[in-house]
Amino acid sequence: PQGIQAFSATATDDEGHTAAVTPREMAVGAAADDEAVIPYVAQGPEINGERDAAWDDAYTVVADRVAFGSAQPGIEPPEVRLLWNERELFFYVTASDDHTMFQGQHWNNPWNGDTVELAIDSDALDRETAAGTYGPHDARLLFRWGTIQMGSRLQSYGGLDFYMVKRPDGQPGYVLEGKVPWQLLDTRAAAGRRVGVGVLVYDND
Repeated sequence: PQGIQAFSATATDDEGHTAAVTPREMAVGAAADDEAVIPYVAQGPEINGERDAAWDDAYTVVADRVAFGSAQPGIEPPEVRLLWNERELFFYVTASDDHTMFQGQHWNNPWNGDTVELAIDSDALDRETAAGTYGPHDARLLFRWGTIQMGSRLQSYGGLDFYMVKRPDGQPGYVLEGKVPWQLLDTRAAAGRRVGVGVLVYDND
């Protein structure tokens, strides 16, 4: 049944002694509307800015919600594709933009220039998630057009790989392709694990 359910367990040995754990409440039910299954890929795509065949089976979502400002008329909303395996989380972002630009050095203001923000909550049931804060298994990455500089809560960038180039199909805008090793988040990926992924595309103009 769905809803809040109480679970308990009792163990009895061969001499009749018993031990029980305190009942614990857990939420049971179907996945939320915005939950999705990210497909597993044994061999990840080559990170080169080109969408190879591996991306055809990726979970794909269109980032069509405007957080602030207004969407530019005639420009397609960004598209995000996601894949995973035991080693890495893979992402491919397509952003339509007829005026890609890098502006200023104010890295704390990602809206100064075209930027893709990728937030990863690798343990989406922990206390940091409930509090709305970043924990040791979370990361906030900022990929800014025109520079390799990034802002992050990661302790290192070992194994992080990305490519940010103009769209290979000749359309206006750019693509961001990359992978983040689970090891950087000090976590292990497994089927059924709940992971939060957020993508925000900043368009300077």
